Amino acid sequence: MKTVDAIYAALATKTKHRPHLGGSLIGHDCERAMFYQFRWAAQEQISGRVARLFRRGNLEEPEIVSDLTNAGMIVRDVNPKSGEQYQVSSLGGHFGGSLDALVQGCPDIDDPLETVVAEFKTMGVKGFGQLKKNGCIHAQPRHFAQMQTYMHLSFPNNPARQIKHALYIVVCKDNDEIYSEVIDYDAEVAQALVEKARRIIFATDLPPRISEDATWYQCKFCSMNEVCHTPKLPQPTCRSCIYSQPEKDGNARWTCQLKDKDLNYDDQILACEMHTYNPIFMQRWGEMTETSDKEGWVEYTMRDGRKFKNGFRSLSVFSSEELHSFTPDLVHDPVVEKLRQEFGAVLEPVKSDEFFDDEIPF
Repeated sequence: MKTVDAIYAALATKTKHRPHLGGSLIGHDCERAMFYQFRWAAQEQISGRVARLFRRGNLEEPEIVSDLTNAGMIVRDVNPKSGEQYQVSSLGGHFGGSLDALVQGCPDIDDPLETVVAEFKTMGVKGFGQLKKNGCIHAQPRHFAQMQTYMHLSFPNNPARQIKHALYIVVCKDNDEIYSEVIDYDAEVAQALVEKARRIIFATDLPPRISEDATWYQCKFCSMNEVCHTPKLPQPTCRSCIYSQPEKDGNARWTCQLKDKDLNYDDQILACEMHTYNPIFMQRWGEMTETSDKEGWVEYTMRDGRKFKNGFRSLSVFSSEELHSFTPDLVHDPVVEKLRQEFGAVLEPVKSDEFFDDEIPF
């Protein structure tokens, strides 16, 4: 087992923040979960076993391309202009995704010259059986929504070239059986998905969540559960900051209103010392009651009357990094206040590998 543990440990990782809201996600049932993901509220820890599952799916894609080509179809899985997958986007580049391929000559399409979007998936035998029984729209609604999005965004400025069909190919990982289905474009469904994305991307308040019960099965296994159902605050990136916002023009452009500048991907990840939480995320902590642009802080009043400030760190102001490290009950805690005021202590999270226990009695 040590060998297996070593393999899994070497593969374990955290998900990388995606710069846009993906078409593969827009079919999710919970708009708040998608909002948190778009705002980079938390990173999901990917176990080594799950990382291997993802790798298995990626390795299958060129095999499917080869199978389709051998069957006489024309498959374009790389955009010659970019050398990467074909991409589609909307809403200022904040919404979109990458196509697995474009295919011509599909035997299930009457016109052999018609180009269709192709989407490749793998799944276990149980899910595969449900797919064969009920079809994509019922068994895998998120895949259905993904393909509707890709077709809708294929040629948004040229309706005459609008892609009308998607070829859905799924390989069963247990026995290599292949399932295929042609998905018809539904303009009404696709437009509703784009509007759903618009609500999430440009939201000025928290979107509705699927359940108020943190133990509800869809919430229980959600990577955003802690941020959504507890006072835990999002990671302090520019996307959780009061000064930043997604712009409606450009290629997934974000701007900082404080520094009057565009924010690239690395800027957004690192944030800066002026990071101040957007009040949209502070509802479990308190109500915004005062601000100071000059000193760079926002003051909150908690339900029990306690007050605290968030912004550029000082002895009287908590930085966002500090607030992310603890919970509301520590605000004005005597020990915390003493350490901050007398020693200038900075609150930081304790990592499990940094903790030790010894016999020293202090």
